[in-house]
Amino acid sequence: ADACADDAGPATALLTADDDDDALAVARRSCSEADAALDAKLKELRATLRKPALQWTHINGGAGGRQEYLIEATRSEAEGFMRRGAIDDTWHVASETQKVRRFVAPGVSALVSNRAVAVAEADLAADVSWRSFVADL
Repeated sequence: ADACADDAGPATALLTADDDDDALAVARRSCSEADAALDAKLKELRATLRKPALQWTHINGGAGGRQEYLIEATRSEAEGFMRRGAIDDTWHVASETQKVRRFVAPGVSALVSNRAVAVAEADLAADVSWRSFVADL
């Protein structure tokens, strides 16, 4: 788990109501903001595609490793989205099978990058906080 997760391990025990300004609390707020931005983007995509049950898809494998925050549609759905202009040339096809296509929607890559930076900063802050806590024992 990363330091942004609620079950992030020993470092979460260091957070109290009085720690609002410490680096870990600030980093975890950044994670929350990044997650909120991805949630807002998903809501926007649900409206654009007229698919209220749409969820993010994450896949493992291949030379590209793990791909996160993809939009998955059956081939027939994807063709319908393209015909009506909901999916255009700004959407990148991340992977496809005989049955489904997975897309990276416009703007999602930047949001995912922002989240990755927030997670890395939170992980670093958690490590620093934990080392400080252990050193004080």
